[in-house]
Amino acid sequence: MPDPRQPTRPFERRLARLVAEITAAASAYEARWTLAALHRVDAELHARLRRQIDLWLAASGSFDEDEIERQGGALVRGYRIAYARMGTEGVEDDAYLIGKDEASGLRIAIGDSPASADRVAELDPACAFFTPDEIAGLLHQLGGFRTIAAVKRAFPGALAQPWRPDPTSERSTAEIESEALSDPEQELATDDA
Repeated sequence: MPDPRQPTRPFERRLARLVAEITAAASAYEARWTLAALHRVDAELHARLRRQIDLWLAASGSFDEDEIERQGGALVRGYRIAYARMGTEGVEDDAYLIGKDEASGLRIAIGDSPASADRVAELDPACAFFTPDEIAGLLHQLGGFRTIAAVKRAFPGALAQPWRPDPTSERSTAEIESEALSDPEQELATDDA
């Protein structure tokens, strides 16, 4: 006798299609908006979608094929309804932030959902998408970042601005950088000699 907890082959195929549908619907929504944005626009719809996510997760572990399909289908519909509502309201994307360095023109986007990467590429192909974890790892590898992080922790809200030489100065960038990077203790020792 087959184990009722083991999915049937036809169900496995239906489940694969269902998971693909859920992923597509959720990704379409998450590429543009967070659930917090939905809560601001329609708290009731937000609560219903959150509840449906919970129902889907519970059904996923139930081994009840009918319940899995029922809750999965409802989740697809829920994400599609949320997407339509946000689009109808004209809500701006909030799933990512875009920053630009004016001097170099470099543009980056930072967002939690990898689904946002496609949205950012669609809007601005020259913009590179990063997750917060990627940014943290990259910054950790930069020399001197520990000092910058310590300053930002000591002065919350302080902005880290890139240093750029004054274009009207006659001093070279190398001279200015050398002065800025020199050891003050060394300068004092030199002055006393």
